[in-house]
Amino acid sequence: MGLAPYDNAIQAIATMFGKVADAFKTSKEEQSQTAIIKEDKRQEKAIEAGNIIIDLILTNIELLPADVQKSFYKQKKIFDKNMT
Repeated sequence: MGLAPYDNAIQAIATMFGKVADAFKTSKEEQSQTAIIKEDKRQEKAIEAGNIIIDLILTNIELLPADVQKSFYKQKKIFDKNMT
């Protein structure tokens, strides 16, 4: 007699597990994409705030000691270089 009568049932169960695995993988990929989008938005906000801070300092840069000005411009150059 063998397993022949159960072949369709076994195949259906295997297919079901395959679909569950595919759905789980798709769900994880969507979660990863959502996390990436959220991280990008947070980084954009941080960069925007950084640019505002730079603008505020530049309007009063002459009030800072020369060594602080030099350090500021050095760091600003690094910031600008990495923004492109």
